[in-house]
Amino acid sequence: MSAAVFTDTEKTDIRRFMGYPPRGTDMNSMLFGVLVNDEGVLEYRMGLLTEEEGVQVRKYLKALKSLEDAILTAADNLEDDVLGPLKRNKTEIAERTALYDAWRKRLCQFLQLKPGPGLRTGGVHWVV
Repeated sequence: MSAAVFTDTEKTDIRRFMGYPPRGTDMNSMLFGVLVNDEGVLEYRMGLLTEEEGVQVRKYLKALKSLEDAILTAADNLEDDVLGPLKRNKTEIAERTALYDAWRKRLCQFLQLKPGPGLRTGGVHWVV
């Protein structure tokens, strides 16, 4: 059974969609994170997925990019409340964001990790 190999861009997207911060280039913080927290478990897990599991993760990434783009496209229409026969759906962005976040959480569930600080509810979580 071969292992899935993710590009650096795919790994960045996986972290981002799951609500984890950018990893950066500081080796000390990366090594510390690998040893003690969920972010480290995510890094470890990304390196051990089977090719079939990698295919599923890539499906999530494709869907999430599409959902994210749809939010940005909807934001382009905020200045017009009524345009000809069309009336703007005032809850469209909130609805699209909720759907996007639901799929982000599904990716977390698939990888059996809790959402990162950027996806958790209940306010800002600081790690010191």
